[in-house]
Amino acid sequence: MGKKRFGIAIPTELVNELDTLVKDLNMNRSKLVEQAIKEFLCEFKHHLKPHECVGVMLVFNTASSKSSDIVDEFKDVILAYTHHHIDDRCIEIIVLKGNSEIIAKFHKKLLGNSCRCRFIPFHIVD
Repeated sequence: MGKKRFGIAIPTELVNELDTLVKDLNMNRSKLVEQAIKEFLCEFKHHLKPHECVGVMLVFNTASSKSSDIVDEFKDVILAYTHHHIDDRCIEIIVLKGNSEIIAKFHKKLLGNSCRCRFIPFHIVD
């Protein structure tokens, strides 16, 4: 597989964090960015092709952020749900199974609610 070079502009603070991580992990910047892009594409490309989907949503937010209404709205695709408090933070682990378009709507609503969340699909979509 060939490689293609392209330029991007990102904030200086982000570059500094990236360079610190590159040094700490003993990697090169290109390899780390490549891995990050692969993970991002896996997470979001999965929503683009309608299919029956299985995966895990990890949700991190503050106790004042209300995700419970959103979770209730999507209970038809939720197989399992756990909610934990650590100090003033909430951690939710949600196992999902259902139409990928519905799971994508769930993901977008959580992101729009100022939640930090990641969807990890069990199957990679091409």
